[in-house]
Amino acid sequence: MYLVSMNQCRHLLVLIFLLFSFASFGQTASSRKKVKLQEEQVKLQDQIDFIQTLLKETTAGQNASLGQLQTLTRKIEIRKQLIRSIENEVKLLDKEIEEMEIEIDTLEAEIDRSKKAYAEMIYKAYKSKSKHSRVMFILSSEDFNQAYKRLKYLQKYAEYRRKQANNIELQKTELTATITELEKQKQDKIQLGKNKERELASLQTDITEQENTVAELKGKEKEIKKDLKEKQKEAERVSKQIKKIIAEEIKRERARAAAEAKRKAEEEARRRAAANATASTEAAPAVTYALTPEAKLVSDNFTTNKGKLPWPIERAVVIGSFGKHTDDKTGLVTSNDGIDMVTAKGSKARAAFKGTVVQILLVPGKGKAIIVSHGDYFTVYQNLSEVYVKNGDAVEPKQDLGAILTNPITNQTVLHFELWKNLNPQNPVLWLYK
Repeated sequence: MYLVSMNQCRHLLVLIFLLFSFASFGQTASSRKKVKLQEEQVKLQDQIDFIQTLLKETTAGQNASLGQLQTLTRKIEIRKQLIRSIENEVKLLDKEIEEMEIEIDTLEAEIDRSKKAYAEMIYKAYKSKSKHSRVMFILSSEDFNQAYKRLKYLQKYAEYRRKQANNIELQKTELTATITELEKQKQDKIQLGKNKERELASLQTDITEQENTVAELKGKEKEIKKDLKEKQKEAERVSKQIKKIIAEEIKRERARAAAEAKRKAEEEARRRAAANATASTEAAPAVTYALTPEAKLVSDNFTTNKGKLPWPIERAVVIGSFGKHTDDKTGLVTSNDGIDMVTAKGSKARAAFKGTVVQILLVPGKGKAIIVSHGDYFTVYQNLSEVYVKNGDAVEPKQDLGAILTNPITNQTVLHFELWKNLNPQNPVLWLYK
């Protein structure tokens, strides 16, 4: 009878182990997700703090500007992301708390069953002891073999009792640890609730500030519309100039590739002629390459690094996105060949990839611009107060190219960054490190 009970108990212990193993796996996955959310919240809060610093620089003694409004709008967007991240963590905690409460109920029920089974086993052992001692049980054996089996049985039975007692203690320990963790999760949830309330209050403050800025800018609507039109006209002029420079560079690169191909073909023809004097000395037709082998290697490497390129500023916030946009205030449609990033005063523009400086431009009202070739690809760094490179210089990733200009009127430090594939502008955000 006892042997059957021992087997049943073994099966039960295996089942419990499997149940808790699956629970532990789920908790591990949940913990990883929670850590990821917490890391995301730290990064978002850091961005908000950075934007707040930039806004203090921008608004110090200055009237409201469109750039200030764009920065403030970006801050609101990031704060909303932070609130959503907090809400996702609360949902995760709710699920963990529910699972822990189920686990606690299961453990309590299992401890209760284990205690009853153990009490019943002790009672039966006590009744058995009152009828005859363990020694008499062994001595009453018919032969030595039976006595040995009875001795082993009693030893296994005693060991089983100890294991049951230990198992109950382990279950109690597990229960205590789970209850402690549950209380911690509940406290974390309370803290997250406070964090959310604080961020919602800050969001409302940001929105109020945004509304006040919009109201202030309404009085300058005609001036802003005129300024936007002029900026768009200048942007189109610079875009044409950049496209012309890129086209000329592509033409030069193709000429270099063709010359290189011709040189190699002539070398091959001379080699064949030397190896066989009777062979035809006519050179093989030259093959025209779009790029020289060196430039093609750089271009291929650039392509494989899509989504991994370093940002052209060590730290910045995107306030102007790629593509066509309609201004909410003026209805004016503008086109952006790149992205605009606001950063701190004194920041430097840096190379997004290794390449060669093709041209340095002077852009009226926007300082200087640098165009860097990366084979089939080109990057443009605009709105620089000074440059640290010259035409023909080879540059490496993250190498400082120049100091970013701070607008004396708006007090904003903004880098305009573009990425082209031949004559086609690309969305830089898709190429830069996520």
